[in-house]
Amino acid sequence: MRRSLIPICFLFALSGGALWAQDRVVKGHEQAWPPTSGTSKFILTPSRRSQARSLKELIDASKIVVDATVQEVMPARVLPHRLETDSVLSADHVVVGPKALDAFVVSQIGGTLGGFTEVPTQYSMMHVGERYLLFGKEEVRPNLPSVRGLPRYAITGVWVGAISIDSGGRIHFTRASHAALHQQYDGIDAGNLISQVITLLP
Repeated sequence: MRRSLIPICFLFALSGGALWAQDRVVKGHEQAWPPTSGTSKFILTPSRRSQARSLKELIDASKIVVDATVQEVMPARVLPHRLETDSVLSADHVVVGPKALDAFVVSQIGGTLGGFTEVPTQYSMMHVGERYLLFGKEEVRPNLPSVRGLPRYAITGVWVGAISIDSGGRIHFTRASHAALHQQYDGIDAGNLISQVITLLP
């Protein structure tokens, strides 16, 4: 009798899961999104070509390289089944790009809206006061909201180009960046990395 309970419970779990999945996709009965509360983690799957394996590849794919500080994080906006958050960064040192660049906007998938938070597993969301060596490229998506008329850039490689600089001036690539970048550069002085960028410029 005891042995017969296992397959019965297993089948019950399977049928329950199947019914739950079916309920979620019935047309006209979709769950409201975003939820009013809770936390959700997600994984993005960008193309492999977008993921630089070396500093030279990262430079070649970028229009700007800027030592910048996060000045403001905007409220998240709703995309189809995703949140997206804009951050305003002030340019402390323009390594590559318009020398007159003073402030600019970048976007990250994820963020908080009301009581609901979407947490990326491959990188961290920006916070006010954080410092980055930001590699950016042209933002080509149309109809993005204007933030005080500031120029917009997309983070090169979705997350690879947002290299954080800690309070000691040491750099750290995002979690999902290629292992070769972590091995070669994590923990080095930001000024050292900037010097290497300048050396590798065309």
